[in-house]
Amino acid sequence: VETMAIRETARGSVISDHGMDVVEGKVLSLRWSVPEYVGSDAGNRELLVARSVNEALVAIGKIATPLNYVVVDKAGNVARVGAGAVPVRKFGSGLLPLPVTAEDNWAGPIPPNEMPLQLNPAKGWVGTANHRITESDYPYAYSTHFSGSWRYRRLMELLDSKAQLTADDHWAANLDIKNLLAQRMRPAIIAVFESTPELSHLAAELAAWNLLDDKNLAAPLIFQSVFRHFAIETFADDMDERLLMDFLKQSYYWQERLLLWYEQDASEWFDDSRTPEREGRDALILRAGYAALAELSEKWGVDPAKWRWGEEHFITFAHPFFPGDTAARWLGGGTHPFSGSGETLNRGVYLFDKPYETKIIDSMRMIVDMADDEKIEAHYPGGASERLFDPWNKNFLDSWLSGEKRYWWFSDKAIESHAVFELILAPEKR
Repeated sequence: VETMAIRETARGSVISDHGMDVVEGKVLSLRWSVPEYVGSDAGNRELLVARSVNEALVAIGKIATPLNYVVVDKAGNVARVGAGAVPVRKFGSGLLPLPVTAEDNWAGPIPPNEMPLQLNPAKGWVGTANHRITESDYPYAYSTHFSGSWRYRRLMELLDSKAQLTADDHWAANLDIKNLLAQRMRPAIIAVFESTPELSHLAAELAAWNLLDDKNLAAPLIFQSVFRHFAIETFADDMDERLLMDFLKQSYYWQERLLLWYEQDASEWFDDSRTPEREGRDALILRAGYAALAELSEKWGVDPAKWRWGEEHFITFAHPFFPGDTAARWLGGGTHPFSGSGETLNRGVYLFDKPYETKIIDSMRMIVDMADDEKIEAHYPGGASERLFDPWNKNFLDSWLSGEKRYWWFSDKAIESHAVFELILAPEKR
């Protein structure tokens, strides 16, 4: 039995009591707006029964949890709105700890009608990929934690490519694996590798790449390894290993900024303070290339044409109480090669300290055609939860892995005509 003392302050729970390295004599607390500002009416029920975009926006304005919502109605209205109790900060952005003063830094939450909103834009669509959703002149400190823009930029490419989009077009976007981050970084990598005989064969693979993070291709594995080692080389001289990995696992804080430095070919971070020379971007690309070559050759042989992204980038569906690959084969969904990456719409994020195993996915794929009252197109990588060894336990998994559409029927007539069996839950007779 372990007894844990938890201290509370007016600015949240003390978090520095529990294994955190802090300056001696300092105490850190973490304040969260959700429990502080949540009301008795959370807005969730109203959202479920909303019959228009305007009704949905009113309901979302009551929700304390920070989320991005996209809503649409049969009248043709569409909106993307930020939800949540985001504090109005008198100073600071929330990124760095602030000293305790007598004055409360929070002046209540941002009013619902002033939260980030796109309503019926001229382009005819809205979308979100965890990217920055505030304009540069937004008056409040909204967040410092956003995904890189490449997934949303790819969404823009797809949705702006046709005057009229079908449900099938939207379904294809769910499965899209084009990597726009790689598109922007590839030219400089190829230029450095082509001038280095030991790396020229890697340059050839990258030059021939269609930029799809396909599990059957070598180039995605080469790019991800080079990118990972480039990031490590950029920051390793300024952080110890533990801090470095903790930092790199929080990609929302640094990926977009690193790309900015990369494309400008200028940053103090590119200089390795451990050497007398002054390194630049291309020197670190060269280091990353050699590191990637050594890493991948040792594991998969010397011929890059035989390497495969899916041999390193895999996904394991394990039971939460019985982790591990072996248990996953019996109680979960097993281990499978996986296309996509953290930079694609069909997302497969790996952590920097455990390359390249998929840890974060967009599990639920769903397309709702507002003109179709009978069904939606959807699937997820599971089935009837906890019906172990039952054929329905993971009956959606194969479809999710292959990208096959499944239909969820809604009208009574459609349900009856497509039913396979009926499960009746009845109270026990005594």
